[in-house]
Amino acid sequence: MNVTAQQALPDPLSFSRWFPFMVGFGLLILVAVFWVALDTKEEAERRNQVAAESVKMIGYIESDIRSRIPALQRIVDRWQARGGTPEAEFVADARAYVADMPGFQAIEWVDITYHARWIVPLLGNEAELDRNLASNNRDRLLLEEAKHNRGPYMSEVTQLNNGNMGFLIYFPMYISGQFDGFLLVNFDAHQWLEYVFSLGESEEEIRNYRALVETDGVEVYRQQGWESYTGVGLESEANFDFLGHKFTILCRPTTAFYRHTNTYLKEIVGATGILLSFVIAFAIHLLFKTSVEAWRAKTAQVSLQNTLNDLVVTRDELVQTYSSLKLATMAGRIGTWAWDIDQDKLKWNNLMYQIYDIPDDVVPTLTSWRRLIHSDDISRVESLMQQALKGEAVFETEYQIRRSSGEIRYIQAAGRVERDENSAPLRMTGVNWDITDRKLQEQRIHHLATHDTLTNLPSLSLVQERAELAIELAKRKKISTAIMFIDLDGFKNVNDSHGHDAGDAVLIEICKRLKSNIRKSDTVGRIGGDEFAVILTELDSSDNAAILAKKIIEAVNQPISHNGHLLSVGCSIGIACYPDDGADVEALLKKSDDAMYLVKKGGKNNFCFISDVLVN
Repeated sequence: MNVTAQQALPDPLSFSRWFPFMVGFGLLILVAVFWVALDTKEEAERRNQVAAESVKMIGYIESDIRSRIPALQRIVDRWQARGGTPEAEFVADARAYVADMPGFQAIEWVDITYHARWIVPLLGNEAELDRNLASNNRDRLLLEEAKHNRGPYMSEVTQLNNGNMGFLIYFPMYISGQFDGFLLVNFDAHQWLEYVFSLGESEEEIRNYRALVETDGVEVYRQQGWESYTGVGLESEANFDFLGHKFTILCRPTTAFYRHTNTYLKEIVGATGILLSFVIAFAIHLLFKTSVEAWRAKTAQVSLQNTLNDLVVTRDELVQTYSSLKLATMAGRIGTWAWDIDQDKLKWNNLMYQIYDIPDDVVPTLTSWRRLIHSDDISRVESLMQQALKGEAVFETEYQIRRSSGEIRYIQAAGRVERDENSAPLRMTGVNWDITDRKLQEQRIHHLATHDTLTNLPSLSLVQERAELAIELAKRKKISTAIMFIDLDGFKNVNDSHGHDAGDAVLIEICKRLKSNIRKSDTVGRIGGDEFAVILTELDSSDNAAILAKKIIEAVNQPISHNGHLLSVGCSIGIACYPDDGADVEALLKKSDDAMYLVKKGGKNNFCFISDVLVN
C-alpha cells in the first residue's frame, strides 16, 4: 500500500523548531544533575576527612591519658606494698613524671587529714603546701567520695592556681585496709593538650585543622586561630569517656584544607557537558532541517529517513552514555575488567594497567593476574571467585598485589556473573580500585595508639596484649614465659646534668641495645619514663632469663656518646615467671616490679627473680 509523506507524517516544521531546544535543555539538566552529584561527593569526602581527623585527634588524647594512669598507679602500689614511701623517693619519682610527661601542673601527697604535705614541683605551688583541701563542705564531700572509691577518681573541671583550666585525679592509698591519704595529680589541660598535639599532629594536619576540647561540656583548650574558621557544615565531633567524665573534641577545617581538597573536576564536567549539549542540540537541529527537506523532496523515502533518524539518535545516546561512564571511572580512579568465560579472554580498561603497573601493550590473562596477587591472599580470592561462579557467594573482597617494583598495594574488588538461560556462567565483569592510602592511614593510626612516640617501642597496652598471648602459648605448650621489669639507674642525673635532649638520646640508644639482645619472638616495650618491660616467650628454664638479664645489664652499662660527652646509666631488673610466680599479666607485672625495687634497694645495676626473694 502506497502511503504519501503527508499521510505518514504530519508536517515536521513545527516539531523541528522545538525539539532541538528540548533535547538541549534535557541534556543541560543531566549535566546539572551530574555536577550536583560530583559536588555532593566532594563535600561528603571533605566531611569524612574532617570526621576522621577528629577521631584521630581524640585518639591522641585518649591514648596519652590512659597511658599515664598505670604509671601513676605504680607510685600508689609501691606506697601500699611498702607501708609508705620516703619523701625524697616520692619527690624523685614525681619529679621524673612531671619532667617526662608535660601537662602535670603538680603531683601531691595528701595525708589522712586532707592536708597537702608534699608537692612536686613546689615552685609556683607554695600556697598549696600544708593547705587543708577540705576547708569547705563541697570539697570535703568530694574527698570523701574519692576516698571510698578505692581507685582513681577524677574531679570536675576547675581553674588551677596558675589560671589555666584543668582537673584533679585522686588516687586513694590504703595500707592493710586503712586509709593513708591520696596521691593527687593536677592536670593543666592547656599544657597537657599542647604537648599531646605537638607529638601526634603532622605539619599538614596543623595547617588544615583547628581543634577545641571540652570536658563534660566545659571548654578546657582551644588551638590558636580556632575562631577564624567557621567550618560551616564540616565541623566534626568525637568523644570518649574516662573515669566517669566525657572528653569531647570539635575539629574544624581551615582555609588551607579547602585549598588542598578543592578540585576542578566539576568545572570541567560542567563546561564539557554544556558544550556537548549545544553541539548535540545543533546537530539535531541540522538533522531535522535535513529531514524536512527530504520529506518535501522524497515522499517515497519517509520510512527509511525515520529509521535513519532513530539510528542517529540512538548512536548519540550511546556515545553520551559511554562518555559519561568513562568520565566517571576516570574521576573515581576505577579500573574495569571483563572475563569471557567460554573463550577464557580477559579485557581491561587503561586504569587497570595503571593499578597493576603493567604496560598497556601486554594482553592480560587470568594466570598473569593471579601472579600479581600476594601469596597471603591468592587462595582466598580464587576460592571466592569459584564460589561466585557457582552462585554460592558474591565476589566482593580486598587483597594485596605486588607491583613490578616490589611495592605492595591494597586493592578492593567487586564482580558480577552474567549467566545464560540455563544459569551457566557466560562472563564476569567487575571493578578494581586502589585503597592503599586508606589502609596505610588505618595502620598508622593503630601504630600511634599502641607505640611510644620517642622510641617507637610498644606501649604498655600493646605489651600487655603480647604478654597475654605469650601466657596463652605457654599454657598450650606447657612451657614457661617471663616478664622482665627494667628501670634505668642514673637516668635522672643525665636529664639534670645534660638536659632532656641527652635523656631522649639515652632512651633511644637503650631501646636499640635492648632490641639487639632479645629474640625475634620476644617483645620489648617502654611502659614509663625510664621503665621498660621485656616479654620472654617459650623458655626452657629460668636460666635463659638470667642469661639474658646479664647480657642486658652489660649492654646498658656501656657508655653512650652524645654531643662530645660520655653518658652512663645502669639498670635494675626484676623477673617474674609464668606459671610459678603468677597466672596472669597483672600479677607478673606487679611481681617483676617488686623484684626490681628490691634490686634498687640492694645496690642497683643487678637483677633478681621474685621467686628467689620469696624463698629467702
